[in-house]
Amino acid sequence: MKKIYLIIVLIFIFIGSSFAESSFNFSKYNSSVLRIINVDNGGHGTAFLVNNEGYAVTNAHVVYGGGNFVAIQNSNDVVWVYKVAVIDISTSKDLSIIKIENIKTAKSIPFVDKNTPNHGDSVVAMGFPGMNDLGNKGWEKFLSLLGISENDFSEDFISRLSKIQDRMKKSSRNEYKRLEAILAKMISRELNRILSQKQFPIKSLSGLDDYAIPAIQKGNIESIKKVTNWGMDGSADMNVIQHNVSIRHGNSGGPLFNENGEIVGVNTAGYAAGNETQGLSLSSCAAEVMEYLDSNNVDYTRGNSILSSIEDYLVLIIVIVVGIGGVIFIVIYFAFFNKNKDVKPIVVYSSTTSQEYINNSSNLKDIKFELVDRTGKLLKYRVTARMMQKYGKVISVGRGSMAFVKIPNTSISNLHCSIIMDNEYLSIRDEKSTNGTYVDGIKLQPGVIMKISPHNRITIGELSGHIFTI
Repeated sequence: MKKIYLIIVLIFIFIGSSFAESSFNFSKYNSSVLRIINVDNGGHGTAFLVNNEGYAVTNAHVVYGGGNFVAIQNSNDVVWVYKVAVIDISTSKDLSIIKIENIKTAKSIPFVDKNTPNHGDSVVAMGFPGMNDLGNKGWEKFLSLLGISENDFSEDFISRLSKIQDRMKKSSRNEYKRLEAILAKMISRELNRILSQKQFPIKSLSGLDDYAIPAIQKGNIESIKKVTNWGMDGSADMNVIQHNVSIRHGNSGGPLFNENGEIVGVNTAGYAAGNETQGLSLSSCAAEVMEYLDSNNVDYTRGNSILSSIEDYLVLIIVIVVGIGGVIFIVIYFAFFNKNKDVKPIVVYSSTTSQEYINNSSNLKDIKFELVDRTGKLLKYRVTARMMQKYGKVISVGRGSMAFVKIPNTSISNLHCSIIMDNEYLSIRDEKSTNGTYVDGIKLQPGVIMKISPHNRITIGELSGHIFTI
């Protein structure tokens, strides 16, 4: 029974620790963190959904200056392109509220509720750090991401594009820059023409890959401080989180999470020298962002710092149910399917009379116990030869339900000792009992087997007497 109790305790410890220590699955937010692209100039950034109506937050510098913006979303492993409407821009806070139009899946991300972040806390940033991830075939991939194929371009555009590219190959540096600016405007007009003729949302041609799946980066908070020149115009006083997660251009506007999957900030700026990150990244605090949303009457959700979604509750319930099921299985297994013949949980004979429980066997003899407790009461127990023939020649003695001979006395351990029948001789073995097993006053060491005769006085706990065959 001690083993069963130990296993049960270990199972519940495992359940608690596995749930408490398991890291949050941030990939569940893949459809809630979107890539934002300015079709007019190729500008890009990140946004995240704050409610189930398609409202999202990003940085003001991502959408500032106007343009035709689209959002890229991984929705149930399908990549979609949506139109984006800019609802409000705060240059002082470097925040913006946008609306993803006709979004198919809008799962909001909760803001932190009560627990404010502290120095040293673990944080996770999600976003799309740079368009350079489009690789060598960046132009083709960019078009594929927007759901545009080369067949969508007009013949006139292709002809003019070819002529300008030929001129750029032979031009001077100044002329090259001028032609490059003309080419950028021409491409922007053509892309907007194509997109204006398409029905949104557009199913992307790129398929599910890294271009639609936000990167997940981990780090720690280094400080939380008041900045007096925050924002695009340097006019705001705001609380800002400084952390060491590497923030690059495409991360702008993306969420910064605590380890429970709750938003603690909006990634805004990262400072680097050359290609080496200097470990200085800044994010607006969640409290400032929620205040901005409140001022624009935009709903948002908050977490509870323990379980932030229905899915988390379901995971906890499943873990508990599985754990309880495991405990029940172990108890049933030990109680019914793993009964050791040497410790059959039966009281074969327990009486103050000499009544025989069952007839003797021709090959074995009955074992009789005559023990006196400290009140002077005589207790008699008998194990018949036929029972030994059926269940084995090792007879366990104890107070617990797993003992073969059950003695209801508190001085007796659950499994106190064993009586062994060998060729009509009896031996006794202590089973690590609490109060010990004695033969003629000599205490047996656990596991040591000693032969006994009817003349030996056997002491088991506070009971003392004789054990012999008849």
